[in-house]
Amino acid sequence: MPSRTSDERNIVLVDYHGAVLAGFHQYGAVTWKTFFKWLNLLIDTTDPWIIVRMDERHNASERYFPIPAIVMPGEYTLLAADRTPLHVNLTNDHARRPQPTYPTDRNDDLGSLHHARARDLECLASGRGLVWHALQVAHTFSPNSVCISGSRG
Repeated sequence: MPSRTSDERNIVLVDYHGAVLAGFHQYGAVTWKTFFKWLNLLIDTTDPWIIVRMDERHNASERYFPIPAIVMPGEYTLLAADRTPLHVNLTNDHARRPQPTYPTDRNDDLGSLHHARARDLECLASGRGLVWHALQVAHTFSPNSVCISGSRG
């Protein structure tokens, strides 16, 4: 799989010197509030920071805040709260990769369901027998079969 490049990002966050810190492709659903949350996890600094858009003379022209407005495509700059250059490190933490899922055979699923029903013929808390219904899962008990005090009988 090819690696992502800044060409695929339509929102880019850079430092004062233009080095890319973060970026993503905006489809119109990411708000400034969400983007600030992501950056709080990504940026490793104790100094207060702000996000601005720089003009052609490299002056901060507009400041952004964590509000529910949509982040518009463009290049944004991370600065110290006093609008001076800010050196930041990115966190060493990595996002956890999703675990792969494999297709299962429907017969295996039904076998597991029958096994769970055979195993769980009574409530472990009350000892009462359970009556299974068509869409009831193995760990859900009807209110009549649960003993609230936890005692058997």
